[in-house]
Amino acid sequence: MVTNINDMEIVRLKEENEILKRKIKKYRKDSIGRAEAAQALEMLIPELTKTDQYEVLFELDCPLLNFSQFLKLITALMKLKRTDLIDFHSQYYIEEKNLKLEDEIEMIEGELNRFIKEILAGKLSAEYRATLGLKVLSYKSKNDVNLLLNNELIKNLDKLMTLTLDASTDKSLLMLLEHLNNSKNTKLKNQYAETLFMHWPLINKRFTNESIASWKNAAKASGHLALQNRVKAMEEFFDAEPGSEEKKRLANIHELGFIVAKEEPKYQEFSELRKMGYQITGKTDQQRRAVLDKAVKSIPLSNIKSHINWLLERSYKNHGQRGDYSRAINAYEIDLEYLRRRYG
Repeated sequence: MVTNINDMEIVRLKEENEILKRKIKKYRKDSIGRAEAAQALEMLIPELTKTDQYEVLFELDCPLLNFSQFLKLITALMKLKRTDLIDFHSQYYIEEKNLKLEDEIEMIEGELNRFIKEILAGKLSAEYRATLGLKVLSYKSKNDVNLLLNNELIKNLDKLMTLTLDASTDKSLLMLLEHLNNSKNTKLKNQYAETLFMHWPLINKRFTNESIASWKNAAKASGHLALQNRVKAMEEFFDAEPGSEEKKRLANIHELGFIVAKEEPKYQEFSELRKMGYQITGKTDQQRRAVLDKAVKSIPLSNIKSHINWLLERSYKNHGQRGDYSRAINAYEIDLEYLRRRYG
């Protein structure tokens, strides 16, 4: 199709084209690449682990940033992979609440979009990005800013959840649960709980005996009955006696064979001790010592000590959170001392 354009229109388009060319040329001339920026920043501010001068100078003349300026700074530092400076500034401005309150909501929206984009698709590790994103989105400020952050968190909840599941540990996932516990936003709570429930086959791979208390709090706060039942089932699994048929049955039901396989050496040796009659319940110190004296004849002493130490550590972790384990702790310590004195 041919379009008729008069001479004046052609002249105008040529002029606009020249203006755009000059702008592009100026932009290229004034801009530097990411690698150059990172090199310049490294020269000006070495890694904070190598020097403490930056912290001293910062405290003498620290800039007073508003929220949009902080987001812009952190987004740039993420692109340059300067996690040391990100940690330093997020600690100062977010955790210690040193941000200025005055800020235009429109300015925050623009910088927040760029920040979220870098969180979801940046080059830093999934664990780091998820933790940082949740820390910033959980920031407590003015009502309109809180509303904006909550809405942004709800909008990106599935993507953030996926990011936490890509992480190597459950730190960021537990941050998500902690935010659920403290949230007064019913819509946010419901969406959190439903997302957790729908992602359960992946979440249970992050589930540990040490994190049961956090999971129970999150499920209770959500009011999501199906999620509470899932957590209760997991608690039953961890409460089951190591090496028992019940443990294996629950592992099959909840697809947790990977946990049993990972801890099988501990379970196997403990199961052998148990078969010989070693247990805390209903046994006196003298009766347990008799069992241990018999066990050292067929099980290496180092293995017996290792597994009683494991039981002791497990009791310490459970004490207070899941009941009174003081009797078990005392008994395991007595048995370890007996083995040390008698067998070395």
